[in-house]
Amino acid sequence: MKRTMTILLVLMLSVQCVGALAWEGPVQAEIKGRLLQAEGLSENGLAAANALLQRLQLRMAAWPDGEKASLLIDGQDMWQVETVETAEEKLVVFSGDNCYVTGKEQPDALEVLSGSEEAKVFLPAPVSWQETAEKLFGILGQETYAAKTDATEITNARTSVSYDLYTLPADRMNAYWPDIMDCLRESLLPDGGLEAVQRAAAEAVFTGDVRIKRLYDAGKQDMGLQLTGNGRVLGTERKISLLYGYTPGRGGSLTLSLRPVQGKDTTRIAVSLKENVRETKTVYSLALDYSNTLSGEKETLSLKGTCTREGERLTGEVKYTAPDGREWTLQPDVTLTEKKLQGTVEISAREKKKKLFSFALEVLCTPAGERKTPVYDSTVSLKDMDEETARAALLQEEMVLMRAVKYLMDGLSDEERWLLTHEMRTDNWLDGPRVPVMPEVDESLLLEEDAE
Repeated sequence: MKRTMTILLVLMLSVQCVGALAWEGPVQAEIKGRLLQAEGLSENGLAAANALLQRLQLRMAAWPDGEKASLLIDGQDMWQVETVETAEEKLVVFSGDNCYVTGKEQPDALEVLSGSEEAKVFLPAPVSWQETAEKLFGILGQETYAAKTDATEITNARTSVSYDLYTLPADRMNAYWPDIMDCLRESLLPDGGLEAVQRAAAEAVFTGDVRIKRLYDAGKQDMGLQLTGNGRVLGTERKISLLYGYTPGRGGSLTLSLRPVQGKDTTRIAVSLKENVRETKTVYSLALDYSNTLSGEKETLSLKGTCTREGERLTGEVKYTAPDGREWTLQPDVTLTEKKLQGTVEISAREKKKKLFSFALEVLCTPAGERKTPVYDSTVSLKDMDEETARAALLQEEMVLMRAVKYLMDGLSDEERWLLTHEMRTDNWLDGPRVPVMPEVDESLLLEEDAE
């Protein structure tokens, strides 16, 4: 469920970024799936798996501060989970009963339970740059600037032909920075993106003069921003460089680099969007590359995709390579209107060039309403627990899910059930790192249950 939610959010972010959606904001979805191929499954095993999947439905909704999902079997709501992220902590509510609390830097309870981290995705939000520029440079309204006529090249966008140059000493820039960050989060640095980028932005302390260029096109309209200067971010002194620009109907790009003054710690993110607009068809090409080297450890991810919009139909392919090296491919074939996105999304995963599985999702997405405050009976803090202890504390939630799975499996024949569990079994099925921590059980209770 966690992976499915993440994959669909990647798709929705991609579609929003290329401007293909007629609506913005919170999203809700209804999803049914069909397995096309899976490593280790025979033809009969695949048929048994799909016999289960046709009885399943996932309902989910996503807001800026979290998601909510329900697992339905035969139309009956069997298991729910809701996540909420605040400035200080993460909350996960299971089936309206228990709320599990973790710290901001910890995996949340759903990640602990599922054994998977949420995908780290960074895409600029679909917000008008003209609106952002007015707010941003309004913050610097008391500062003087020099009007310059000079060309600034921006990938995919038209060349900026002039700019206003602000030169700020470190102390004044640091005073403005919290307000500038609040403004940039609405467009260029949205919350929920890459952890290193968010940390760098929040913790940056400038140590020298900062140059900010307000970029204009030939019509003297705002089209971008360039910022350069030195500062201390992610624990080391860096050369900070940000360049962003966009031209409607052509595309644009964003490049952020944090190069070391000394040492090898370095961060770079590059996002580009190319728009090829024709009378009856528009093609969007999106690319993202990210790398971060910190204390000798390097993290990378990438996303590349092409989407074609003809009338209300959107088709394409998006490839997302996660930090763990696994490559996900999404191939949507959907219709888009002002009120819904509906169609099929085929998803496949590869690891070291080996195809692991592929499945097709029937998806219906519509705008979500306002989020209601989650209601729950009790609160459990996982903040001071290691992962093993936290998993043990979540055992009762896993048992609720296992009961739902048992109910589902009971619908198969003995032969189908044996075949499916046999073919899905891996070498570490009994002693792998994600095997649940089982508490000691009074054997007399088991004997009494058997006797019954």
